[in-house]
Amino acid sequence: MVQPVANNKQLSVIIPTLNEQKSLPALLSFLTSDPSIEVIVADGGSSDKTVDIAIEMGCIVTISEPGRALQMNQGASKATSEVLLFLHADSQLPSNFKQSIITVIQSGFIGGAHKITFFPESIGLKMIAWGSNIRGTYLQSYYGDQGIFVRNDVFHQLGKFPLLVLMEDVAFSKILRRHGKTVLLDKPIVSSSRRFLKYGVMRTILTMQWIKFLYFLGVSPTTLKKLYS
Repeated sequence: MVQPVANNKQLSVIIPTLNEQKSLPALLSFLTSDPSIEVIVADGGSSDKTVDIAIEMGCIVTISEPGRALQMNQGASKATSEVLLFLHADSQLPSNFKQSIITVIQSGFIGGAHKITFFPESIGLKMIAWGSNIRGTYLQSYYGDQGIFVRNDVFHQLGKFPLLVLMEDVAFSKILRRHGKTVLLDKPIVSSSRRFLKYGVMRTILTMQWIKFLYFLGVSPTTLKKLYS
């Protein structure tokens, strides 16, 4: 059962960042308004004001070499609550997200993620969101932009995120679902469409689907990272 620890933190939110000064303030304002949430910004060597913003807003900050898995593991090492939520800096959380997470953990699930939608939307992005939500519901396979959450003790028992340059989220969710029950929460996270808009929606969608296909065929994440970049 999830109970507040001595510092009354019920949930630790770990946000991996690299030059996120534009996206970060809105998310941190939302999170830090709840004193029961511990906010940890896991930075990968930002050259902008990301770290300054996090410190000014009262967040715990860790700094490591760039790499989402490494950054999230570093951030989680500082977490003091019993439940961890890994969140992208450009995400918008649904209302009552904290209570939804705590409720399913208390009911016996060891972790899970959220359904996802994108903003701004397009037909292609609606299809991507639909596919992610179907996969998460029936296969318990989650991507990082879906806000993966997990019991703190389970996260460390499972060895944290595998130190892969890409697809660490899928690899971890595979390990997680083998260890216990996981769930996809119905209220969606809203994720930014910025990468899709920057490189072109259809081009980005096709690249991401190709990378996923190659990953499941066994192509190494290091090779896939070159395609992703």
